[in-house]
Amino acid sequence: MGCFCNLFEFWSLDVESVKAGMPSSDILNGVDKIQHEDMPFCAYVSGELNVAADNNVDIWLINPPENAVWLKLRVYEKNGTLLAETGLLKPGEYICSVKFEHAVENGDEILLKLMSYQPETYFSMGEVILNTVVHCKE
Repeated sequence: MGCFCNLFEFWSLDVESVKAGMPSSDILNGVDKIQHEDMPFCAYVSGELNVAADNNVDIWLINPPENAVWLKLRVYEKNGTLLAETGLLKPGEYICSVKFEHAVENGDEILLKLMSYQPETYFSMGEVILNTVVHCKE
């Protein structure tokens, strides 16, 4: 079973990958809201990574319209190997899925590194690292 990835440019995503607005309430109910009093932003991302038969991983990275930052997500194996990376999402944009760079096993530990940037300057506005595991569908 393999999972492979497309790496996007730092500054933008493939236009067809980026969606404008917010996904349906059903999707929002199934993802985790990431917010802390010390963070100048909030974000939504799937905490449970399910690898489909076509090797896509539903990540549901959502940058809400009220944010004043651009968001980027990197997915790493526990050992630090990069599995996938998004480009920057502007406020009011989201991406549904990514593909992993190489195969992973069911139950592998994964790190989600969510980074925020000030628009236009790319000045870091902070980052959050989330721990989860991958689930591979047969």
